[in-house]
Amino acid sequence: MEIRQAKQSDAKVLAQLIYDSAFSLLDATFSLNSQYSALGFLAASVVKPYGQYGFKNHWVVEKNQQVVACISAWHSEMPESFHQATLSSIADYFGLEHAIKVLTNNQTLQDFIPDILPNEWCIGHLSVVKQYQRQGLASALLEFMQLQAKQHKKTEISLDVEAKNTGAIEFYLDQGFSKSAESTLSANMLELGLGQHCHLTKPLI
Repeated sequence: MEIRQAKQSDAKVLAQLIYDSAFSLLDATFSLNSQYSALGFLAASVVKPYGQYGFKNHWVVEKNQQVVACISAWHSEMPESFHQATLSSIADYFGLEHAIKVLTNNQTLQDFIPDILPNEWCIGHLSVVKQYQRQGLASALLEFMQLQAKQHKKTEISLDVEAKNTGAIEFYLDQGFSKSAESTLSANMLELGLGQHCHLTKPLI
């Protein structure tokens, strides 16, 4: 097993892994109609190096010469170019008219995802191919992320997960995380079909 930064050649598998990590949220944000879908957007974005959905913002597990898991991270010091690359990916795929709708949907995430604190290393898109689950790959990626966070002088790692995803929450609690907040349901969230989310944190020793 090898953990490494994702490459452009990983794009097809990586797009599916990212989608599987939070398909309800991604569909609510990026699936507009039969022409514009969340998975289509991810496939178009992950071939690019930069931005939230770019391949350089992801790490993967390679096992038996296959990419079988992924994770991503961001923090409060992400450069402006990171955000510009994300916006560029949205505009390139959806076009200006539909991009405005996507950005409006994306703004709803602020209803339940807290701002990243200066001491936090926020992780996301944690996903493992089904046949490789329960083999310690997710735990290995979390350990890898903790090392990355310490190298960036962070004192805490954090993530957000749907409150109804009890299996994932139990896994994170077993990994040393604790619930620090649970969102309320805003009108925007209800309109998009999103449920409550939990913010989980873990101090780094």
